[in-house]
Amino acid sequence: MIYNVPDLLDAVRSAAAQNHAKEDTARKPAPTINGLHNEMSLLNGRLTKATAERDQLKKALKTKLGAQLELETTGELKTRIGLLERSLERARLDLEDSQSRNSLLRDDLEDAQDELRAARRINQMLVKENSQRGSVVSFRSTV
Repeated sequence: MIYNVPDLLDAVRSAAAQNHAKEDTARKPAPTINGLHNEMSLLNGRLTKATAERDQLKKALKTKLGAQLELETTGELKTRIGLLERSLERARLDLEDSQSRNSLLRDDLEDAQDELRAARRINQMLVKENSQRGSVVSFRSTV
């Protein structure tokens, strides 16, 4: 039916020609070996640049994280050192207190030993005195 109307046929042919012209301009020419080598060189350059940038960012991140860890670790160490110093001071005070109590107990022991020696001497003297008199008292109860 289109072929029967010349104006319509011309319009269809004109539209088809325009469409083919657009397709021809949109089509890329077949790649050449030199073109592919050039494109590969460009991509290698971009890859090298991206890799260097990535490495630089990794290094900066490691440096920053290391500094943060160092600060935290330093702070934690300072806290731990403070706790240890206080614990050491308490231990020193406890040692001094123990030594002081030990000294007092030794003095008490010496006093008790002196009293015991004195009591033994008195006991020996009384036994000797009583044996010389001949009056030995029997400790048996007389019931």
